[in-house]
Amino acid sequence: MSVSFYSAFFSLAGDDRRVFEILCEEDETLEKAISDCATMWRTRMRAVYPDHVMCRQVFLARSALIAAKHVVINGGGRQVAAAFALYICDRIEQRVSQLDREDENAL
Repeated sequence: MSVSFYSAFFSLAGDDRRVFEILCEEDETLEKAISDCATMWRTRMRAVYPDHVMCRQVFLARSALIAAKHVVINGGGRQVAAAFALYICDRIEQRVSQLDREDENAL
C-alpha cells in the first residue's frame, strides 16, 4: 500500500504526516529491518506459528517495537508510531510473499 493510505487511515496531518513520510523513506536501516524480519519469518517463525495470521501478529508486535524506536528518534506521536508499525508489518509480509513466490518459481 502507498504511504498515503497509512496517513489517511491514521488521520495524520501536518507535522505528524511529515514525520511519518520521513520514516517511510527508503534507507538501509529500514530495508535491513524488513529483510531481517522476512528472513526470520521464513526460517524460524513459520515452524513456531504455522498459521499465517498468527505469524503476522507476532511481526506486528515486533514492528511496533521497531516503530517506537524510530518515532522516538525522529519525533512523533502515538498515531505516527501506529501507522509506521502497520507500514513495516505490511512491508515484511510483502517481502515474505515475494520471496515465497521466487522460491516457487525456481522449482
